[in-house]
Parts: sequence; structure tokens; C-alpha cells
Amino acid sequence: VTMRKLWFGQTIKEAVDEARIHHQIFPMTVQYEFGIIEDIVQGLRAKGHGMERYRGRGSIICALFRNKTAIFANADFRKGGDVAGMD
Repeated sequence: VTMRKLWFGQTIKEAVDEARIHHQIFPMTVQYEFGIIEDIVQGLRAKGHGMERYRGRGSIICALFRNKTAIFANADFRKGGDVAGMD
């Protein structure tokens, strides 16, 4: 989520809602959600990573981003969360 926001310029909502990958380093297995591009899955597999698709909902996150004018938030749809704010 952090990389998608900081490196790829996605909004907080886009970054939180996007399909995710997780690598624990040991064992050498990458877990990924439905929606990850197949070329990425095949590329990691070709580099020797075991690939395992999540059968559940994966990780859950709520995120905030602040710039000079506003604070933006998103709660993960995977758990049915929500955010509330004030003007």
C-alpha cells in the first residue's frame, strides 16, 4: 500500500483497494490476492519464488495520507470498514 501511494502516485483509496502481494522471506513463498497481473505471478515464479494465491481475504489495512491542505483516509473494503470525517 505504501509503495503504491509513494512510488506510483495512487490515491489512498486506490492503494488500499488494489490487489496485494505478501512475502514473508522465509519460506520463499509469495502470497497474492486475486487481481494480481499474471505476468507478475509468472515472473516471480521464474525467479524461484513459490506462488500461493490467498483463498481468504488477506491483510486488512486502514490508511491516512496528509498533504498541506487535507487529510485523506480509506478503510479496507475487505473487512467492511468505513471512515468518518469533518470539514
